[in-house]
Amino acid sequence: MGRGAHSKRSYPKPPRKGKGTGEHDQTPPAPYPFCDVPNCRVSREEGILESVLQRVDRRDEWNGYASELVALSHEAGRRRAQKTGVFRGIHHDHAELERLSYAFIADRAETDDPITGYVVRTKDDTRRMQGFCWYTTFTTWTHFFKWDSRSDVAGLAGSAG
Repeated sequence: MGRGAHSKRSYPKPPRKGKGTGEHDQTPPAPYPFCDVPNCRVSREEGILESVLQRVDRRDEWNGYASELVALSHEAGRRRAQKTGVFRGIHHDHAELERLSYAFIADRAETDDPITGYVVRTKDDTRRMQGFCWYTTFTTWTHFFKWDSRSDVAGLAGSAG
């Protein structure tokens, strides 16, 4: 990486193992095989009939879902590669090992504040994860950065509320 804003990771780059599966040494195993989880079907008229949408606002809940989030990310990449014939990573083709890592998710769960989002799960008794959306306010990757639109040095006098 260059000398940009993200040149210093706030989370350790985990060691790799396996045959390019993208799994990391410290990632706990997923509680079920994600290759068996059906896609979430959405209808404009009826919404999501075979799935449930669950709001998640608590840090401990997101931490509890971490192994599922990693496995879901890897399965989504596998399905995309199977469908399109290639997985395009952020910087280059075949970047399978650049999918969401357990270390990244743990770091975001610790740092993001507020931490809000949604999880989509199957509507059957198994409640297997089919998707998620996690969001927060503006977050930096360094602990010393301060974003303050009300500061005089920001040059936003009269713009900030």
